[in-house]
Amino acid sequence: MENAREAEAGGGKEPAAQTLPKWLAVLSAILTIALSVVNGYWTHEINDFDQRLKAQQQNLDEAKERLQRYTFVEQLLHASLTAQDDERAINVNLIKLALTNDEAARLFAGLDTENGPGLSTSIRPAEEVGLKAVAQAGTRLVSKGLRIFVHLGKHDGSGTQELARVSEALAAAGFPLSGFDKDTDQYGPGVDYFFDTDRPYAEKVAATLNTALTLKSPEKVFVARYQAVGNKEGTLGIWF
Repeated sequence: MENAREAEAGGGKEPAAQTLPKWLAVLSAILTIALSVVNGYWTHEINDFDQRLKAQQQNLDEAKERLQRYTFVEQLLHASLTAQDDERAINVNLIKLALTNDEAARLFAGLDTENGPGLSTSIRPAEEVGLKAVAQAGTRLVSKGLRIFVHLGKHDGSGTQELARVSEALAAAGFPLSGFDKDTDQYGPGVDYFFDTDRPYAEKVAATLNTALTLKSPEKVFVARYQAVGNKEGTLGIWF
């Protein structure tokens, strides 16, 4: 009887030989999950590092490409200072092709020795004529497609002569007018632009007007003004 009871009491326990494989299977599953997590983490880190490396390589390639373009432009620019008209015209076109529209607009605006700091302090007097010719030719080239409207703000007929002076000054700088009216602006003189890419043109137009016109008071000068209203790219508005 005692042996029977002992057999019954021990009947609910599994032998160690049967439980060990189960524990090994559990540990194996846990280890597999852990390795998968670690592998996923490092895979993500490696991929992220690879992307950053590619982005840095792309930035380096772009910087090298810009340096090559700018070096080419510098060589053309210096050659144009003493070149004949035909050669200078070719060089200006090559400079325009080597630069983006925004880069070209900023370059030619910065070369203007009359309406801005330009490069007058770093070139010889004999080269100033060539520099001015490059600036004017470049401005004409990059300003093609601009639409410039003049708002005279005069209703007594006295704006006709002023319009003629504005048109002449802007045409000489490479900026033909597209139209005019007699609308007024309570904020005074200014050259409105509507896209960041047009800011260099607006600044050059404002500088040209400030040089060409004598306004009633010194504080009333033309400034480039960004306007966050709907308009087409390449549109400028001159307000008196």
